[in-house]
Amino acid sequence: MEALERQCVIQGVSERFQTLITLYDLDEIMNIA
Repeated sequence: MEALERQCVIQGVSERFQTLITLYDLDEIMNIA
């Protein structure tokens, strides 16, 4: 059970990280354009 909770937390963090990277990429693209 504990392992499953940890997996959920890791997935949530990685999703948030992916969103941050996407926002950062959009910001970079805007700066270039």
